[in-house]
Amino acid sequence: MMPSAPWGIYGERPFPLWSAAAGGTSSVRSEVPPRILLVEDEFLTAALLGDELAAAGYAIVGPYGTLASATAAADGEPFDVALLDVNLRGELVYPLAEELVARAVPVVLVSGYSTADLPSSLRGLPRLSKPHDTTALLRAIERELRSAS
Repeated sequence: MMPSAPWGIYGERPFPLWSAAAGGTSSVRSEVPPRILLVEDEFLTAALLGDELAAAGYAIVGPYGTLASATAAADGEPFDVALLDVNLRGELVYPLAEELVARAVPVVLVSGYSTADLPSSLRGLPRLSKPHDTTALLRAIERELRSAS
């Protein structure tokens, strides 16, 4: 028997509906929860991010731990904001981030890299340091959702 995972790795976990009654805390409201594309290769970090976002009322698309799987998901899954770890097991997520920016999709980077280490085309994106602050994470997601609407 396969062990149960917190969410998304071996199966799907039901997420709360996006409403005040279900505990959504964002000022961005609609009938369906905003969908966050989660790209993170470290299992525990992905689980923590997913739990924090789900607790805030967001629906999670992912997590995806490789550039190939994340790119396929970005091309085939609907989502509202991409939350991208910069380094996926030694593979940099820059091509995906640049593609999403070109498509006018909101992107938030999560990384141990400094802004100066990023390509100049990505330096203007919101970036959270690892380890991340949950309040800063949720604020960055909300800012991106507001700017996209």
